[in-house]
Amino acid sequence: MATASKKLKKWSAGDIYALLERAFPAPAYALLNQVRNGTGYDRRVTRYADALAISCWPSRGLYLAGIEIKVSRGDWLKELALPDKSAEIQQYCKYWYLAVPTGLVLPGEVPETWGLIECGKTCRTTKAAPKLQPVAPDMPLVASIMRNVADSTVPRRQVTSQISKAIDELNERHRSDRHHRFEELKQSVSTFEKASGIQIADEWNLGDVGEAVKLLTELPESRCITRELEVIRDRHKVLAERLSAMLEENRGEEP
Repeated sequence: MATASKKLKKWSAGDIYALLERAFPAPAYALLNQVRNGTGYDRRVTRYADALAISCWPSRGLYLAGIEIKVSRGDWLKELALPDKSAEIQQYCKYWYLAVPTGLVLPGEVPETWGLIECGKTCRTTKAAPKLQPVAPDMPLVASIMRNVADSTVPRRQVTSQISKAIDELNERHRSDRHHRFEELKQSVSTFEKASGIQIADEWNLGDVGEAVKLLTELPESRCITRELEVIRDRHKVLAERLSAMLEENRGEEP
């Protein structure tokens, strides 16, 4: 007798649903999560489809496909023991599927009216779902579908408003950063003016200031020091020569 694999990856319903989104992609389909059979409490019993795929292209046919998601052997056996549980929503669907991790369901266990989608890295239909004869969706189901859509989507005007708000906040940050940088530059100029005694805006052409700074920065430090020493030496030499001349004059005048 065949047995189910004991080395299955630990799956969640969310993992299966994420793969189903790729198997039933927009805009060909609208895939909804956890769709109830109606709003309010008018139904005889409340039931949910774990996922509901709505075919949106007339060329492929407009229909509903319901999907039950099971991720453990125990949950699947409970579902299998209640064959009428899915009927509340299945009656509106052209196709009905079971979506499970690969290897969870044994051969021959899937009901005749169900298809089987096995999920690993992708979804693979290993048992085609037979075409059913659905009844037209009634208003309670339509209301439930629309509520599901409203709960799972963000209105365009809200998205536009959030984008506009984010742009305004970004522009405001840029303005604030520019103002902060401008104040830093003003402080730097003020510090330079106080240290140099030069009022850049009033007394100097900025190009002249730039050239002077460039000249100073390009001079090696040793050349600057050497030039200063040469100036001091020359001044002292002149002074010494004058003193020598005065002494000679004084000696010539002595008796």
